[in-house]
Amino acid sequence: MKSAWPVLFVVLLYLSVGDLLADPAVNRAFEESKAQITELRNQYHGEELVQKLRKLPLLNSDELKRLNAEQQLKLRDKRLEYLMGTYAELDEQKKTQAARSRNARNQNVPARRVVKKMKRQIDERDFERVLSQVKDNSESVEGVPINENFLSGMLDAKMKEQLSVMMKKNPLTNVSKEEISAQIDLNAQGTPMGKMMARNPKIKELMVEVAHDEKALPSLISIINKPDQMKYYGITVGVIFVVAFLLNLNNTKGNLLKRIFFKLCLGAGTFTANIAAFYFFFQDEVNPTFRVAAKVFGFA
Repeated sequence: MKSAWPVLFVVLLYLSVGDLLADPAVNRAFEESKAQITELRNQYHGEELVQKLRKLPLLNSDELKRLNAEQQLKLRDKRLEYLMGTYAELDEQKKTQAARSRNARNQNVPARRVVKKMKRQIDERDFERVLSQVKDNSESVEGVPINENFLSGMLDAKMKEQLSVMMKKNPLTNVSKEEISAQIDLNAQGTPMGKMMARNPKIKELMVEVAHDEKALPSLISIINKPDQMKYYGITVGVIFVVAFLLNLNNTKGNLLKRIFFKLCLGAGTFTANIAAFYFFFQDEVNPTFRVAAKVFGFA
């Protein structure tokens, strides 16, 4: 048993020396990876830096060949621990920066409110100026008489007077398109229409062009003097909806996909029929608007 002690001592000594010899190789590789991470932190920031760090291998191909299994495990653990600490540090920096941004925004809230209030006051003054300009342009124009019918009966005297003048000559043609656009923005602010125009700028452009066009707006307003056509159009729309309703009631045959497809086609057909009926009864009144729309959407 005593003779075994020298052998055991040699084995332990060899293992100890082996560990000591392995440490420099592991430490050298670890220091190289730390230098690489430091260089990345100097070049990149934020999410881009995180993505670069995630692409770093825990062990490269050269280390897999040069180091033994135990050295590889040590190097991997050291690098992983260092990376986790780096991620934690970056996350803390991100939270600190977000807190500073929130504080800055909170400090600027009163200033933003003042600016918003001033902008609203300026918009209101511009609106009054536009109204006065329109009024000046309208006073010298003798309007088209508005017939007494169920449509005009829903309007007060002041509205009738304004529409009468606009049917004769559009006073908005003397107002710049920029002012019309600003007024539309003011009226649509915070409404579903405003959100829709923000998503579809062409709709706002169409409204501005129709309002500024010499013939489009007066022609549309002149529909108020067409009560008979409006009655016929109303009857036609009623018939279209009744037919669509009856067809939808019979939509019980076939599988679910066919019924859904039929319902979609029926809805599209009903909408198209309504548009066609409106154009049939008010062709002369809507043609100028269609001409403007074709120009806005690039069809002309």
